[in-house]
Amino acid sequence: MKHDHDTPIAGRTLLLLGCGTEQIEALRIARELGYRTCAFDNDPNAAGRDHADTFRRVDLKNPTSLIGHAELVSPDGVFVHAAELAVEAAAVAEALDLPGLSIEAARTTTQKELRIARFAEAGIRTPGYRVLDRDAPLEAWQEAAQEVGFPCVLKPTDQAGARGVEAIRDAAEVAAYHAGRTRFSCDHFVCEERLEGLELSTESVRAGGKILHHAIALRHYDTTAHCAPAFIEDGHSLPYALPESLRVEIEGVIESAFDVLGVATGVLKGDLLIDASGRVFVLEMAGRTSGGRFADTVVPLGTGVNILYPLIELAMGDAFSRDWFTPTRNVGVSQRFFLHEGPGRIRRWPPLRQIVGRPSVNDWYVDLDRFQSGVLPRIESHRERLGYVICTGETREEADARAREITHDFAREIEIDPIEEGEE
Repeated sequence: MKHDHDTPIAGRTLLLLGCGTEQIEALRIARELGYRTCAFDNDPNAAGRDHADTFRRVDLKNPTSLIGHAELVSPDGVFVHAAELAVEAAAVAEALDLPGLSIEAARTTTQKELRIARFAEAGIRTPGYRVLDRDAPLEAWQEAAQEVGFPCVLKPTDQAGARGVEAIRDAAEVAAYHAGRTRFSCDHFVCEERLEGLELSTESVRAGGKILHHAIALRHYDTTAHCAPAFIEDGHSLPYALPESLRVEIEGVIESAFDVLGVATGVLKGDLLIDASGRVFVLEMAGRTSGGRFADTVVPLGTGVNILYPLIELAMGDAFSRDWFTPTRNVGVSQRFFLHEGPGRIRRWPPLRQIVGRPSVNDWYVDLDRFQSGVLPRIESHRERLGYVICTGETREEADARAREITHDFAREIEIDPIEEGEE
């Protein structure tokens, strides 16, 4: 859906769904482009509320309430950044005749069981899988796991940030996961083959059926073995050198994914795996921008390309005001996370500002609420990570060494007393 506007940009409004810390950059860029901003969030005290021209506390998962409030605002475009709200944005776009994904495309890029089935039908490599019904008996789950083979991976179909994604070694662990499945609200789960190989983060933009941008980075899992059975990413780094033939194949897989998922215009955030034979597998492919500062900080630092500018213009139905996609630099960048072994109670805080006060540090963040509580939970998803640091260098390797030195110093300085599960 797309329509033209005759009114001046200055009088037009972008509606942003989600107004947390990561959405502040989207609000800043929208205003820089000359748009008014209105933000909706479930939290009345959302971190970004003071950065929007107007803010409303709205239940984003209640379609009637969401569309009703959107109609009152009467925006000229709707946008989502770093939040799993593609379906909600598509619903608003359809109801108000705004540019955006169709609801079908948004659902397919969000719901894992739909996406993986489409890829399998189209011949795009994914791990072997079975879709599991929430209400199916344990025997059905055990049978599916046996068919996929151990070790395997179990995951809910409607979560992001690695929530509920667990490595499964045997039938006993299938039974334990099945017993705890009610912590998630989804109707289906996926049991996937566990693959080993090089993992990459990708982010790509397409407009009018033409690919305009690819960003590819190495995903870090070398420091998170203690988080098992959860799969926790410790950031990413770029530029990652790939053989030209492999890069071309990766870009071809992503372009095919746009076609299969029905995304003619928009963004796809991918998690890819390259196995020992050089085969490309799609682990995830979502119709939204990356969280974790990949889209709005890591890639811009490394290449000079910030896709939020053109994506916001697309959301407003506008032509690009300039060439947003030509790289202007080639700098090494690495993001690493402040991780802990938990659960535990903090006995001594690290001298954080001293640790991060180095010339190579471009950005850092710590979850102050967790620090102030004094209690750290076990890391079971990305939201339990304490914070991050982003460093630059002449090469990816130099930037990553700098970031790892900082997170190592943090881990050495913080003192945590173990506590039992449930004492948090």
